[in-house]
Amino acid sequence: SQGAMTALFTALRRRVPPRAVLAYSGALMGAEGMVAPAAWPAILLVHGEDDEVVPIARSRHAEQVLLGLGAPVERLWCPRLGHGIDEAGLSTGALVLQRAFATA
Repeated sequence: SQGAMTALFTALRRRVPPRAVLAYSGALMGAEGMVAPAAWPAILLVHGEDDEVVPIARSRHAEQVLLGLGAPVERLWCPRLGHGIDEAGLSTGALVLQRAFATA
């Protein structure tokens, strides 16, 4: 979750963006006043609907802010998953990375 927050904060503010950002059980820190970068990475938000550590509302807020800025956001809300990563989250992340690096 802290890695997701760090990745979203730094990746979306770099002059040269990474190819993809996978954010598991996180939040978008510093969303106030955020502006769209010149180029967007692929962004995947994954969150367990039963997360007791970082509420899923934090990822839903990130999705709303990023979509409002024109970001290419994909998301996966995982039913009955707490604060963790399941097979669906792993396989979806792998697909996002495959697509992001297919043109490398």
